[in-house]
Amino acid sequence: MKTRIILISLLLLTISCVQEKAKEKYITRIHTTLQIDNIAHPEANVFLQKRGENIDLNNIDTLNFTEGGNLVFNFEDSIPGYYRLIHHDFYFDLYLSPRDSLHIHFDNLDLMTTLKIKGERGKQQNRYLAAKRFFMNKYVTDSLFMQEPKPFNKSLLKIRKEYMFALNEANLKQQGFRKVERRAIDYILAKLELIYPSNYEKLKGAPLLINEDYYDFVDNYHSEDQILLQIPEFIDFYSSCIILKAFTLNENTTYSKEDIESEIDKTFKKEEFRNFFKNFLKL
Repeated sequence: MKTRIILISLLLLTISCVQEKAKEKYITRIHTTLQIDNIAHPEANVFLQKRGENIDLNNIDTLNFTEGGNLVFNFEDSIPGYYRLIHHDFYFDLYLSPRDSLHIHFDNLDLMTTLKIKGERGKQQNRYLAAKRFFMNKYVTDSLFMQEPKPFNKSLLKIRKEYMFALNEANLKQQGFRKVERRAIDYILAKLELIYPSNYEKLKGAPLLINEDYYDFVDNYHSEDQILLQIPEFIDFYSSCIILKAFTLNENTTYSKEDIESEIDKTFKKEEFRNFFKNFLKL
């Protein structure tokens, strides 16, 4: 009987150790390797940043290239999040989750066409982020804003289709990521529509003829869903809207802190949103 008790105790201890090891290896550890060709300044530090709750990027580690030209980092986290690698020669956005193990390879001189991502988890999210960056570089150019209204609107539809196709092709199992990025696409397109008249005038040297109600489209994007405060594209769009209203639409030659605060108060009903934008715009 005594021997049996000892064996059971040893078995329970072994199971506990195995579970603890499994938790350490598969639940919280994130392993990432980057192989990057044609780095001009391999001696420069690489800063690993994580997006915080206020969408600011905060440094969490300083990395260096190995002699073989690789970046290797491991860290522990219990929830997925957005990260960025900042270096003298490049920046690279990542979405990393517990249990991810990724190997990423690209040529710094031609990132988008040479990018390869391998790993059992996290490939889809990071391939989408790369496509998202590629579309921004491909489509958001001077030639886009120099178009007349009808061709410009057709271009917006094309850009939206490209983003949505890439998001759908990613075959994402992580619905939280998909939900955030789906909303982000809306605000990418809304920002392009918002800045179209001013960019057109700047590039062509003549004002764009628009209807008085042109900016009414902003109302179609209004929402005070809590998740939006985690989306940089939403913050960027509404920051631009608020400043535009305080400055251009009110026909002021300047705008004051009070003008901005007034526009924020008129735009958002929820105090949390009002406080967020007042803090974000440093009021």
